[in-house]
Amino acid sequence: MDLSTLVPVERTVDVLHPKTNQPTGLQLTVAHESDPRVMEAARRIYDEARAGGGIDADRGRRLTMAHVVGWNWTGDAQFKGERPEFTQEKLAEVCNVPPVAAAIFKAVNDDAGFYKG
Repeated sequence: MDLSTLVPVERTVDVLHPKTNQPTGLQLTVAHESDPRVMEAARRIYDEARAGGGIDADRGRRLTMAHVVGWNWTGDAQFKGERPEFTQEKLAEVCNVPPVAAAIFKAVNDDAGFYKG
């Protein structure tokens, strides 16, 4: 096997309803930890932690959210009556919904899901 072909890709993750396990209509685009966007965000968070306070719960949450690089709203999915454009600020707000945060956490911790084949 040519190891140079082991390149992670972005993946789409459906946020599932916790009771029915059916898609809610929110799809997250999640990047691997080696993605430059994730690495840059992590570097900023670690720099902030070194400057004072260490890795607290908020910084840990932001490290996990850094993997989300976009989203798609399908069906009748909405957040507070709208389909917001993707921004880090809006992501932080939407991540207060437990199934959204859970979907990100599960995706980030499933390394195999970022590889084809």
